[in-house]
Amino acid sequence: MCRFVSEIFVIEDCWEYYDGSSVTGLSIDSGVSCTSNGSYITISKNTSGERYVYLSKTLANSDNWEFSGEVAQLGTVQSIAVVFNDANFFGGTTNNDTQYIAYMGSSVTKNKTASVGDVYKVIRENGVTTVKINDETIDSKTVSHNTSFKCGFYTNNGRVQHIKNIKLKPL
Repeated sequence: MCRFVSEIFVIEDCWEYYDGSSVTGLSIDSGVSCTSNGSYITISKNTSGERYVYLSKTLANSDNWEFSGEVAQLGTVQSIAVVFNDANFFGGTTNNDTQYIAYMGSSVTKNKTASVGDVYKVIRENGVTTVKINDETIDSKTVSHNTSFKCGFYTNNGRVQHIKNIKLKPL
């Protein structure tokens, strides 16, 4: 008897990847609590004022990339809030534990209810930035970044995010 067993592995080119088991390598603003329970990271803040957790990779306006993560658990006031450190925001808000992911320029233009296990993506390609949840496009528009920037997460008083499988990869 002859048996053939084969496994296929896909190698993905990632600039940064965080499965959620550690916060090592993340830039964490003062006053922000960023912890890991070994499965996902929790980002929160209990005083007012916008603060951030950033990935270390610096990007340029001309770079093409995809920033993604997975909703590990529903947040208290906010599940996903993605931010770029040059004031072009993508974020999400929630009310009474109904999760939303939204695109934010100067104001929210679209909301999408999100659930545990949802994968969000912010994709930047040829000057166009697109927000997707589970590969459904939520919003897309041309956004120009004024300077080099980093991708990360925004938090403020009482907002809690639970995220895992965070990736930043080139396109």
